[in-house]
Amino acid sequence: MTEELTIKLQDTTALPPVQWNREEVETWLEEQVGRYRGRAYNPEDIKAAKQDRAAVNRIKKELAAAQKRVQDLYKAPLAAFVDDMARYRRAVSEISADIDAQIKRAEETEQEQRREELAEVFRANVGDELGELLSFDRILDPKWLNKSTPISTARRALLAKIEEIRAGMEDLRGTCGDDFAAIQREYLHRLSLNDALTAYRHLQETRQAQARAEAARKAAQDAAASAPIVQRPTEEQQQARAEGRKQADAARCITWDGRLDMAELREQAEAAAPRYTRGLIVHYTAEQGRELMEFLRSSGIQFRLL
Repeated sequence: MTEELTIKLQDTTALPPVQWNREEVETWLEEQVGRYRGRAYNPEDIKAAKQDRAAVNRIKKELAAAQKRVQDLYKAPLAAFVDDMARYRRAVSEISADIDAQIKRAEETEQEQRREELAEVFRANVGDELGELLSFDRILDPKWLNKSTPISTARRALLAKIEEIRAGMEDLRGTCGDDFAAIQREYLHRLSLNDALTAYRHLQETRQAQARAEAARKAAQDAAASAPIVQRPTEEQQQARAEGRKQADAARCITWDGRLDMAELREQAEAAAPRYTRGLIVHYTAEQGRELMEFLRSSGIQFRLL
């Protein structure tokens, strides 16, 4: 137990107010600047006005210098005391920091020991199948490593989490059928059975909607084939299809994480470039012919020898 610090001053009375020749200074000041107060200057008096301004500014500087001399007299003793206290605080802070570093090292060592103990529990209970799909770090709760959580509580929570995931996998295997592999990936990504089942329902709904859309497309094709009059799309429909095609092509160039797919951009640019077919009669030597063939192939130019 530490004793409370007490600072004892040799003179416990408050610092006295500054005793100075106030009246004398006020008299001197009035003599110096009173003559300038309220003085009006005509345009032809600007040179004299500048001289008066310089004289008044010199008086202001003298007052500032006198104030600083008195302040320094009072500040010097206090500054020495403040410097001493700052040095003492730094020394205490160094000791505190050393103790803090030792505490943190001890806590980190204890946490690492708890981590290894829980990892061994994980390896002993996860099983071969689930162990191939799930890592210890994936389900580790950081609070299990804290001293405030008894190790027995952390062990029980870890084992319960493993069995919760195992039970969820069995539920999905029995529910999802052929889609189990895809839904299993979703489950292992979020470790939420509810999210995984929701993803399965969305997959089924999407598949059913695709089947209905395909049936509607085929019915429209059959109806168009048997109709005596071919209905051409309106100009508005043609513009909408063209715009939709542009937007779909643009969407193909954006990856799932929002980056540009440069390979797709190049492929679309090459596909969009106009292509021409020309007849050409060329006279060349055997060596020139080989070089010409190599150039055409390397440039991606399609050709046919006649």
